[in-house]
Amino acid sequence: MTKLIKLTRHGLPMLCILAAFCLPACRAPDRASSGANKGGTGSDSHIASSGARDHARIEVTAEVASLLTQIIKAYEELNMAELDGHIWARFEMTDGEKEFNQKFNSAFHRPNQFKHVLEQELLIGSSGEKVFLYQNSANAFFQTNVSEVSAGTLPPLVVQLLQAQNPSLLMAIARNPLTPLGMDIEQIRRVEDTTAEGVSCPTLSIKAAEANFEVLMLVDPVTKLLKRLRVDIRAEDLKAGGEMGFKRVLTEVTYTTIKTAPDFESAFFDWSPPEGSERMVSLQEEGILKTKAD
Repeated sequence: MTKLIKLTRHGLPMLCILAAFCLPACRAPDRASSGANKGGTGSDSHIASSGARDHARIEVTAEVASLLTQIIKAYEELNMAELDGHIWARFEMTDGEKEFNQKFNSAFHRPNQFKHVLEQELLIGSSGEKVFLYQNSANAFFQTNVSEVSAGTLPPLVVQLLQAQNPSLLMAIARNPLTPLGMDIEQIRRVEDTTAEGVSCPTLSIKAAEANFEVLMLVDPVTKLLKRLRVDIRAEDLKAGGEMGFKRVLTEVTYTTIKTAPDFESAFFDWSPPEGSERMVSLQEEGILKTKAD
């Protein structure tokens, strides 16, 4: 008996993930680390419907279908969460290497409140009435009114930054763990469990449809939320890789704290621009939101 699982696609190209670090206009998913496929398609395979424009259907094993169902249910039913972690990245450029590690804290409260803080430098959030972004070093902010907060209604740059820096928060906003990946999916398979922060995590390898790379998704065994998203892209995996000046990009977003029943004060998600800060007219201005890697 087959089971249909929708794998919807967000409109942003996944290469935008790199733009949140140091490359000018790019993005990244993740290459699977070693691990044997725990079963190919066969008589017990299930069918997944991808979000690709050609509406291709993907065969997955019953084991993969079961794990995907658990993850999707966990995000659909998530009412609030505390999601803290760190981002590690290494960029192998044609003119040398760059490496950095940054910590972040974040929170989520359904239906429309969230906050993401990257080492006291970058703040992205929603009070429920306004979506805001503040960069501390520039003392500049952007703010807009919203009647509804979802992955489809947030400013594109906000979605791009959360894709790179806090994918689980974006998954909670979208109520789906696959929508924010922002790529057409060719294959999903279960690989060997991976240890992250001392925890053995069920692991999925997700292959992009039109590029030779994969996203490695580690799932917290208790909450069924994302534990780690790992991306490993080489220049040869992308047609424009050499033109962008990089040889390899490896990033990992790891969650060290995952709480699904945190206690927030009533004003926790409120925010006002600091005195003397400058308001940005749009998020399209060149040079904004640079990171320590720049």
